[in-house]
Formats: sequence, structure tokens, C-alpha cells
Amino acid sequence: MARGLLEDDHEWSICLEEAIAMQPGMAYHRLLVVILLTDEVAEPHLLWDQFKAGLYDDVKHKLHHMNHYQAAAFDAVLESVTNNQGHLFFIHAAGGYGKIFLYNTIATEVRRRG
Repeated sequence: MARGLLEDDHEWSICLEEAIAMQPGMAYHRLLVVILLTDEVAEPHLLWDQFKAGLYDDVKHKLHHMNHYQAAAFDAVLESVTNNQGHLFFIHAAGGYGKIFLYNTIATEVRRRG
């Protein structure tokens, strides 16, 4: 290791396992990024493979907080993406109705699916 503080990535694994249980959502995302960008991680690709699924647990959480209209839009967009239909969608509502929440949730799920 660069500074000789850790002999392997086991301590990082323990840290991330605890973070998944205690820091859902963006806090976990930021922690994973900070850890992966340090010079102290011996094998960042292995750590990424082990913990990348935790990045999408908040999508499941967000889906439970959508209203009926958001859920319908989410399902329609993902159906179009999944089936390569190429549909265009226009989401219109006044401020504060959750459009950005919906956009972010759709984008995260599309990225997760690859």
C-alpha cells in the first residue's frame, strides 16, 4: 500500500458493509466513490464488483415512494427502453410534483440495466 496503512482491502469491505446498513442512498454512493478514488485501495475493481449492487438499493426504495402517475411514467419509459421502442416522453407538472425525482430514478434504473 502507498502509505502502508492497510495490508489489503478487507478493512474497506467492512466499512462498506456497515455503510450499506447505516447510510442508504447518496451517503453510501459518496463513500464508495471516495474509497475507490483513494490510493489506498489495492484492487479497486474487486471492491467495485463486490459493492456496486448497493448503489441501486435506493432505486428500490424510491420506487415505493412514487405516486400512481410517477409509477405509470416510470413503467412506460422503462418498457420503451427495454424493448428499444424509441418513444419520446414529455413529463409536465407544476414545480414540486416530483419530476426531477422521477427523472433521476429513471436514469439510475436505465444505467443499472446497462
